[in-house]
Amino acid sequence: MALNLLLVANIMLKQSPKQNPKIYTMRYQILYALLLGSFLPQVILAARGETLAADSYLVGEAPVLGEYSLGSLVKQGPRINPGWRKAKPWWGNSTMFRIANDTLSRPCVNYAVGGKGQYIPAGEQLELVRYVSRPLDELPFSSTYYLSLILNPGGDVATPVSKSGHALAGFIQKAEIPSEASEIPSLEGILVGVRLDHTSGKKEIVLFTRGSGGKPMSKVLLPDFQTVTVLVILKIEANAISNTKERITYWIDPADISSEQRAQESSYESGQVLADCVDGETPFDHMVVLTHHWPRTFYWDEVRLATSYNDLVTSD
Repeated sequence: MALNLLLVANIMLKQSPKQNPKIYTMRYQILYALLLGSFLPQVILAARGETLAADSYLVGEAPVLGEYSLGSLVKQGPRINPGWRKAKPWWGNSTMFRIANDTLSRPCVNYAVGGKGQYIPAGEQLELVRYVSRPLDELPFSSTYYLSLILNPGGDVATPVSKSGHALAGFIQKAEIPSEASEIPSLEGILVGVRLDHTSGKKEIVLFTRGSGGKPMSKVLLPDFQTVTVLVILKIEANAISNTKERITYWIDPADISSEQRAQESSYESGQVLADCVDGETPFDHMVVLTHHWPRTFYWDEVRLATSYNDLVTSD
């Protein structure tokens, strides 16, 4: 088609405006169509989704290559591409968020490598919110985001607590967490993790976003969660409801992640939640991991953020 248009345009180039004004005008219309046809695929390609951030917690002694040292996360800032190309370090109010050996993985995940993140409650004031966060590189605004991470609620209870505990990880806007907070603050963003009932020992996978009146809102995604490693995938459709709320689709521990449909069909649990978690042109600028009344170890790994599903689950 483009070749035929080019031949016709070549003939029209021999016509002057005085000889045939209509043909002269059509020449520019065809040339415009050719240019549009040449550049539009590149524009569409550039607008395709991309992986915005991905951390496998590689273990080593080369921060410039994206490697962490074993031990506390605080003050570590390896250059990780994508997401953390600048050497801005993790910061927080606890040195018990750490890097440990051996990756977390699931059978459907072929990109799991490196070590993992770990929280140890030893010596902690569990009634206070403990956290670490790290600034992200500047992200583009998108109408859709995908988030995934692998979680494990850890071993036996180390220290009895008087309230139900939480261990959460995710992406937020502005890491404004008071160093002595006694309650989980309302954060602009989205966190997912585990709630532990202090009386029954029952565990639940929960989602935290901002609720009405600025208070945090929690939603139980999986009500009876055993002590196992699980993959959690979230799809966030920005301003999907009346330009004010996001539609969040969740897939808990899918057996097949080759496509959204297969993730939906093979998930242990799935569903949708309406919430407020994306604001402004820069919706996420920090990754954060936090605990509150959490009396046991907690592990997280293979944290990813993307603007398309394929880029989220790619092994590249």
